Amino acid sequence: MCFRNFWDFFIGEASGGIFPIAAALVAFIFENVFLSSFYNSFLQIDTRLNFGRSPIQKPLILLVNDSLIAVFFFLLGFRLKREIFKAKLRSLAQATLLKIFIIGGILASVFFYILNHNYIFC
Repeated sequence: MCFRNFWDFFIGEASGGIFPIAAALVAFIFENVFLSSFYNSFLQIDTRLNFGRSPIQKPLILLVNDSLIAVFFFLLGFRLKREIFKAKLRSLAQATLLKIFIIGGILASVFFYILNHNYIFC
């Protein structure tokens, strides 16, 4: 009976938060104990991805951050599509707040780009 509940938890949607929490906890511990110099040097490892003739060369921390943000927004888009077409956000009145947040996110991105366009592609 206990194993069944444990297995049901890991199959459900709530278990997706365990890995980021565990990774944040490990990073917090490594940064705040004697291993901080190893941890910081590990994050600065130079990585390179080749896509045809256009290589991407960044430190590991930037590559991981960019990849996780891309996956996050990809999954967010799928979730929004599901909510709009199959769930609670079918009507225009229910989706108004969502549209306001989407427009605000786009405007915040444009504002960030305007302020930092000289530093992004250096």
